[in-house]
Amino acid sequence: PNLQKLSIMANRLSDLPLGMGRFRCLEELRASRNMINILPDSLVNIQSLQCLWLDYNLLSALPPNFHKLRKLKVLKLEGNVDMIYPPLSCCAMGIEEVLRWSMSRVETKKTAKVRHIVQSLEEVLRLVCHHKIGGDLHESLFEVNGDCYQFPPDALWSVFIPELRKTLWSNPENTNDGIKSFAFERHDVEQALFQFRDASGSIVRKLPNARFRRCSCMITGQRSR
Repeated sequence: PNLQKLSIMANRLSDLPLGMGRFRCLEELRASRNMINILPDSLVNIQSLQCLWLDYNLLSALPPNFHKLRKLKVLKLEGNVDMIYPPLSCCAMGIEEVLRWSMSRVETKKTAKVRHIVQSLEEVLRLVCHHKIGGDLHESLFEVNGDCYQFPPDALWSVFIPELRKTLWSNPENTNDGIKSFAFERHDVEQALFQFRDASGSIVRKLPNARFRRCSCMITGQRSR
């Protein structure tokens, strides 16, 4: 664990140990002229790394979160002719550009995940409205101006989603064209909702004293059929 320099050049190695990340004191890793085609994800845990030689191998991608190697001063990637992530043109521009590319790639993935959660939740709420899920609690969920929903958050997890699983998603005869499950944790969903921005800004607001009107499925106090 206290190893600071490691040279394994020209040893015909095809990979590096999965536990490379344990060498937290490593400052120099020279692995040029091998046959390495994949790097362990744990490599990015060696945040003391300042010199990394990976030139003339068979690499096609750097590990996710490569930008965590903030102390890196020397990076050799030339000779990896199949390199795609990042593109060879990016590699040729130096360390700063490679680290910037890695950061942007992670942010793009995060944004895609958040968008997926938001779109899935919107579909869940649409199904709740359409199928009148949740009995009396269904009256607390309604569309506002046709393009947004107002609902009590606890009901989403304690009633709406469980009822959808029981009555709709578990039914093999269900011909619904919408989503068939909602496999996200509450923490991730709430975080996504408050992180997501569109052209108009934040897409969610907390209303501690919100007032709910009767749903449109109610007519003169009786549930419509």
